[in-house]
Amino acid sequence: MESLISIIIPFYNDRDYLGECIKSILNQTFEAWQAIFVDDASNDGGTAIIEKIARKDCRVLLIRNKVNCGVAQSREIGLSYVESPYIMFLDGDDMLTMNALSALWQGIKNVDVCIGQHYILKGENAIKTKSRTIPGLYSELMLNEIKEKMIYSAQGYSGMSVNGVVWQALFKKNLIYDNLHYTDPSLWFSEDHLLFTAAMMDARTLRIINDYVYYYRKHDRNVTVCYKPYYFENAVRLYRDFSYLLKDKGSSEMMKKTNDWFFLKNVEHSIKREVIQSGKNYASCKLELEKMRHHPLVERLLTDDNLSVIDHSGRKYLKLLQRGWLRWIYINLKWKTFKEKYK
Repeated sequence: MESLISIIIPFYNDRDYLGECIKSILNQTFEAWQAIFVDDASNDGGTAIIEKIARKDCRVLLIRNKVNCGVAQSREIGLSYVESPYIMFLDGDDMLTMNALSALWQGIKNVDVCIGQHYILKGENAIKTKSRTIPGLYSELMLNEIKEKMIYSAQGYSGMSVNGVVWQALFKKNLIYDNLHYTDPSLWFSEDHLLFTAAMMDARTLRIINDYVYYYRKHDRNVTVCYKPYYFENAVRLYRDFSYLLKDKGSSEMMKKTNDWFFLKNVEHSIKREVIQSGKNYASCKLELEKMRHHPLVERLLTDDNLSVIDHSGRKYLKLLQRGWLRWIYINLKWKTFKEKYK
């Protein structure tokens, strides 16, 4: 059977979830798929789960990285094995709904990108999320309005038009391949946001469907919750990558502003991660906070006009950073964490 949809699945030490992940692909009502699993040098033995099935089902392909490359580069490696005209992405700890490929295949007809809905999976509980934009067909001016709010929005996250992730969408192959040069392997968060935005800026038509196609699993190893050093440096690289992309694509001034706002939101995240999650004492945190405070991008973008877009909590910590009240940031966040832990 000819493969019509290629699914790229990078994974690293996801043994606890890989069985459910691949089962969700094998159980699809749509059968013309190719699943490309890219093992990013895992060491937990989970690769054997995929290897066993790949020996029995020729639609499943297993690629092994010799060294850990990260998600962005692993996706790119997987893309070199694609045989289908359409591409979807799936993470090794997530799952597809049974009718995901069928629904997306119906939705992609005569359009460039089709985006479905997703569940958030917390333990055994699947929580329905609400689409940011009303399902339907979008082109021309209506699609341009969606593009302007892909990175961030004047209403923060709540006003964004789409989630900015690659994993609940089906793309025409060329939209991904033509934009791979915008990806940055050094990024470890929002790397898919960059690729998604690049692909969407070239799209002429988009369909958002009502069907739920994806289970996004929340656990203590998610990038959004676990601590990794150099979060702020990642935010700076992401801002510059987006700036290059927007300039190269000839974007609107509004899109450039959304990049400014998104950067400030990531600075807020950097502050909170450094104080709450790093386990460092005040002296060590102060060094990192001072580095953020005096960075040229922060000094340039931390204006009242930009701050008005950030929510109240984020605005408070960014203003404290701007004023140099670093000890107050540290005490406030530590006390807030203590209260939440023992309430």
